[in-house]
This record gives sequence, C-alpha cells and structure tokens, in this order.
Amino acid sequence: MKVIKKNGRTEEFDKTKLKKSITNAGAGKLASKITLLIEKELGKSDLIPSHKIRELVIKHLQEDAGPIANEYAAFEKAVRKIVKREDFLVNRLIQLIGKSGSFNSVYGGFQIAVKDKNAFDFSGVFEELLAAGQSISIESIDGKLVIVSK
Repeated sequence: MKVIKKNGRTEEFDKTKLKKSITNAGAGKLASKITLLIEKELGKSDLIPSHKIRELVIKHLQEDAGPIANEYAAFEKAVRKIVKREDFLVNRLIQLIGKSGSFNSVYGGFQIAVKDKNAFDFSGVFEELLAAGQSISIESIDGKLVIVSK
C-alpha cells in the first residue's frame, strides 16, 4: 500500500513508523493495538492519503485514551509546521541557486554544489541557511566548491 503525502509524494506504508508516531504521543502499549486496527481498516487499499491515517489514529486514540488523542493531534500539527518551514526553505534555495548550482537534501541539512561562482548568490544562500538555524561549512569535493549545512 502506498501513502500519498500532503506534498503529493508517495511512499510505502510503514507500520513501524505509524506505531512509533503513536507511541511518541504517549499511547504506550495501545500503539500496537491501534496500529493493527488501522491496518485492518485500510485493508488492501492501493493508495491512502496520509491525512486519512491521521484521522484514524485520532479516532482510535479518542476511543481508548482521550487525552492522548489531543497530544497526538498537537504533535502532528507541530510536525506539519516544521515540514512547511523546510519546504519553504527548499523552495527559497531553489530560487536563489537557480542554474548556478545544485543541491541535495541530506538528513537535517543540504549539500549545495556551486557550478558558477560568478552567478551564485552566496550571501542570499548563507542568509537563508543561517536564518533557518543551519550551521554552514564550505568544502571541496571532487574539485567542486560545496556548501554543507546541518
């Protein structure tokens, strides 16, 4: 089964990831039970929107552990807010870098390869990364100037 993320990407349904999310909300032993219930409800669906999974989690938490349902909803809201900020940063970097460089998302940061030093907006890229709380280093990788942020 594939999960359709809010940004349109799809990924395989991961029951371990779901269980961990429910556990992190404070559901403890209920996490396994709720994960199994959700798997059964989803059945053999080929595609499922991520918001539908969240709705099912909250529904089951409300049935079995009301206060935790509110915590889970707040946690999910905070995660979505962080993802929105990260998406904004990625889009802003794409604007700034244009054709003068390329970048890869690396867990918690970026690797930005500079293709054209004269056209590259170093100050704009540095300002955005620093404003996002990233630390920056500059390295030479395979003879290319690379900005690494974490």
